[in-house]
Amino acid sequence: MKTQLLIAILLFVSLHSVRGQMFTPSASALLDGELNQAYTDQVIDFTVPQNATISGAVVEQAIGIAFPATQPVLGFLNIDNQTFDLIVSRTTLIVNGLPNGLSADCDATPCTYITNANGFITISGTPTETGQFTIDIQTLSEGDVDISSITGGVLAPFGLPQSLDLPAPVPSSLDESGYTLNINNTSGIEEQNELYRLLVYPNPSDEICTLSVNSKQSGIARIEIFSATGKLVQTHAESINLGLNQIPIDVVSFPTGLYFLKVILNGNQALIRIQKN
Repeated sequence: MKTQLLIAILLFVSLHSVRGQMFTPSASALLDGELNQAYTDQVIDFTVPQNATISGAVVEQAIGIAFPATQPVLGFLNIDNQTFDLIVSRTTLIVNGLPNGLSADCDATPCTYITNANGFITISGTPTETGQFTIDIQTLSEGDVDISSITGGVLAPFGLPQSLDLPAPVPSSLDESGYTLNINNTSGIEEQNELYRLLVYPNPSDEICTLSVNSKQSGIARIEIFSATGKLVQTHAESINLGLNQIPIDVVSFPTGLYFLKVILNGNQALIRIQKN
């Protein structure tokens, strides 16, 4: 009998845990991105559930708006330390914490969905800063909140209903906080590839240094310089000839620190570090 009861409890918890999860994947590590490289692969699916909870502070404010005469007594009921059940009618999603260059787009515009609706968020763009970022999905929900537990006592004379239609979207328990996203620095690119090799001298430098590009092909190269935090600080195009090329790089105006110089030529790229004194 005890075993059957335990199985029943575990099944109940399991079913309600699955039913209560809105986002897939739930808060976890997202796919890593690369500085200044397109990020297009991360999708978060969701299904808007019928039930949620909201804080008592929100409920207290909603009652005060809908029934202004209750305001003198609401503060004595300790409502703000409680939570209340919400029957969700629709929910709006807001994604916070993305690195510069990335955006989160829903498959509906605006990002508002009715109960039981399925949708997805796509994170994409080209990140322009590095680091680990914490991303949260905030939900603003609408619907009817069950206030039957507080309609008696001192509130009884005010004729409050058993449930209250919220006057505006409010934060709810459908939030999903704690996704992490790493944007890596392109310093992993080698100083050479099958097409060309880079050298910078003098390095460190405080004025003008020389970028040497020894190439097996000619073409137009794009030269990009990034700060240690991944900010693009300089970009220009240079004509590259077969063999040894020497290109002056002016770092006079750069603040002291570490920089990364990337050369992109004929679909290949290489990167070298520069130290500004």
